[in-house]
Amino acid sequence: MEAYAYDRDPSLLTAFKIVVQRMQRKTQELAYHAIAHPLDWSDRAKVWAGAGLPSFSAAQPWPGARMKCSFEPGGCLVDYMEIEAEQARKEVA
Repeated sequence: MEAYAYDRDPSLLTAFKIVVQRMQRKTQELAYHAIAHPLDWSDRAKVWAGAGLPSFSAAQPWPGARMKCSFEPGGCLVDYMEIEAEQARKEVA
């Protein structure tokens, strides 16, 4: 995404799509939120759609997927380790 911040060539979106598709499904959301690191929060949906990746808004692509990053403006700071520990406790019970 760093290169895409300077050069909006469509081949960079294709490369991004290939990398995301090789990621584990439950970590793909991290790629979505990471778009905002070199770009802007508002660029995430445009880049994701431009790369031809499945929409978050249509349905959760995997259980637990979140549309709002806890660090973006208006996001609530979330302790994901606490959430994972709670889910593990529920699975054991």
